[in-house]
Amino acid sequence: RLIGAPRCIVTLYDAQSGELRAQSPGFGVGDEVIAAFHFPARAALRAGRRVWDFPRHTTYLTNSPEDIPPFFAPFRTAFGIESMLAAAMRVEGRVLGIVFAANKPGGFSEDDARLMGVFASQAAVAIENARLYAEARARADELALLARLGEALNRAQTADETLRLGLVEAVKLVNCERGSIILMEPGSGALQM
Repeated sequence: RLIGAPRCIVTLYDAQSGELRAQSPGFGVGDEVIAAFHFPARAALRAGRRVWDFPRHTTYLTNSPEDIPPFFAPFRTAFGIESMLAAAMRVEGRVLGIVFAANKPGGFSEDDARLMGVFASQAAVAIENARLYAEARARADELALLARLGEALNRAQTADETLRLGLVEAVKLVNCERGSIILMEPGSGALQM
């Protein structure tokens, strides 16, 4: 609705698959479109540099189906795309994803492109902040577990209690159900549980 386009999809870069993948929900598109909307990022980069160098340029606008980038051609045909506006979501030079809008009645304007670029920039910052927060939260959880392990070990009165408490906290630390400690007998080298 921001720019009057009846269709909009946000894609994010998936490092595991190396693809740009559409994220739910889209605007004016069904779940089947979201599920089908993914393509190799490397291929998009190679093809896109000829048409739109999205790692360096913020937006791409076309009101002609013939000018839609080649990597996007299957979607143009499948979804009846006549015009397209795309904006890269970048943070510190990294492309996190791309926002696509399609088929605005009367076509897209340069003002639409500027507005979409601002939106994509703000979305990228929000996505990066959420990622950083999740990383910080995970690190804080790990540190809290390590602190509890240290406290438990300091409370122990005997070697057996130290081993038992250490094992309990270590199992929690690595998120397992069970664990064991195996000790080696000094003289014989035999292992003992």
